Amino acid sequence: MRTWCLCFLILAITFVVESSKIQDLNEGVRINGDKQAIKEKIKFSRKLLQERREVKTFTVKGFITFIRLLNNNREHGATPRITGGGVGNNYVNIEFRSRKSHGIDFDIEIYETDKWESKQ
Repeated sequence: MRTWCLCFLILAITFVVESSKIQDLNEGVRINGDKQAIKEKIKFSRKLLQERREVKTFTVKGFITFIRLLNNNREHGATPRITGGGVGNNYVNIEFRSRKSHGIDFDIEIYETDKWESKQ
């Protein structure tokens, strides 16, 4: 019984450590007729022994349907968080926060549509 508990604990810790390495974010859904409005790469260098915090705002002409934030630093990447706007709006504010002594490196894709239906 103790062996099973120990094995389960090791697997759980391994899963948490591995899943914490990749900090991608996908919000919303692609819908028929939407198009890519923004494709951009953002990169900020590291700050020695400090967290790096950056906020970016992206604006589109229509309504945002889908946001994809892909972390290019798979080992020690930053964490993205949508702080304003987003799906259904014409803008999105994204905060990126890195670990101490690490930078920020993301590919950003934002899709839009001309018409927005609230039941989506």
